[in-house]
Amino acid sequence: MEQTYRAIKTEPTTLAIYCPDPKFQFAFNRFFMDDLNLVYGQFIPIVVAGGPGSLANPIMTIERQFLSSQIIFFLRHFPSIKSIILINHEDCGFYGKILNLSGKEKNREKDDAPVAAKAVVNRIALEEINGIEVAAFYAKFANADKKEIAFEKM
Repeated sequence: MEQTYRAIKTEPTTLAIYCPDPKFQFAFNRFFMDDLNLVYGQFIPIVVAGGPGSLANPIMTIERQFLSSQIIFFLRHFPSIKSIILINHEDCGFYGKILNLSGKEKNREKDDAPVAAKAVVNRIALEEINGIEVAAFYAKFANADKKEIAFEKM
């Protein structure tokens, strides 16, 4: 038996870029709803390993170009988008495995959040797209047992 679902007509206002790490998905969804007052349909998620991390790391040329092109595509395709939310998070596998960072760079995910935001601002300015607010956040474990997550605006 075929199941059908109702489609909604929407004009998304926000582009959200974040990592698919399953430890954080529930918190990300609650953050969008409770803190940003956004529900699915109001924002377009771009979910990629490392979230916006590749935008802050020049060695990730292919990934950075891909993510940048996605941002520009969505901004041009949906002129209703007026904000971009970037979320990096603590204990990200992208940073630990892909970038092969050592313990001395433990806060790299946090440090990269504003760097990624600046890269997005520069790219949309280069494309002469105006009126877009870019905000970066850092999601971190709020307690030792890693059962609560807090969001910090960068």
